[in-house]
Amino acid sequence: MQEFTFDSFTLLGDPTLTLPYGTNTNPNWESNRYLQEDYRIPSGHELTIGPGVTVRIAPGKAIIIEDGGVLTAEGTSSEHVVITSTGDHWRGIVIEKGGSAQLNHTVIERASNGLLLVGNAKAALSSCSVQECKVGISAGFLANVILDGSSVSDNAQGGIVLFSASAQLTDCEVLRNGTGNWMYGGISHFYDGTVSLSCTKISDNVGTGIFMDGGVLNMSIPWGGNEITNNEWPRGQIHIDEAWLNIEGGKNKIVPRNGTDYFIYIRHCQTLRLNEL
Repeated sequence: MQEFTFDSFTLLGDPTLTLPYGTNTNPNWESNRYLQEDYRIPSGHELTIGPGVTVRIAPGKAIIIEDGGVLTAEGTSSEHVVITSTGDHWRGIVIEKGGSAQLNHTVIERASNGLLLVGNAKAALSSCSVQECKVGISAGFLANVILDGSSVSDNAQGGIVLFSASAQLTDCEVLRNGTGNWMYGGISHFYDGTVSLSCTKISDNVGTGIFMDGGVLNMSIPWGGNEITNNEWPRGQIHIDEAWLNIEGGKNKIVPRNGTDYFIYIRHCQTLRLNEL
């Protein structure tokens, strides 16, 4: 592999991890990187991005984690990892079936999908920000996303979008996402899977705060303590259609924009546990 230094960035000419690294199956990036092509992490390989590293990715290109591959970003509170674009939107971090990512103190921005998970892919984010993407996080088909102390904000076409996938958010913020499509505001969930929320603020999204078309929404004990407020869709801060809603005893704050908006809009609800309104 050829490496070129440009403005403190290392330009990777060959993006396939197994070719440039040979027997080094667990590379560690400790300096800034500029990726011109897709960068693949195959099975049995782990890429670690160190504190303070910025990775700039060309438009339309991606970091792709294959089945059995692992991405670890080890940012700190004072030295974040930043993964961003060189110009127009890059494709995003794509986690294929069986792949996984563990991100700490990491900023993901200006991607088509900040994170895109397929199959039983897994991602865990701690103290991270996913911002200024088209969609912040997209997950489908048994994928699982765990966010702790993280924010998903200012993503044009929706914050978190799940298709038969699950997500757990604790001490998070989902703010100012969406462009007016009522199904795609803060969190949108379709088909099977579970969304569990604890001490999370979902506010000021242009669309429904939480849209559930199937699956389970948990906001009751041991979850709860959430704030769902000021999301700009009159059918409710929470929209329930053919889904299970557990909110009993969760001490959640749900406040619409004005007196004509709904707190919770229920079209069809399979199970309703509700004693808070």
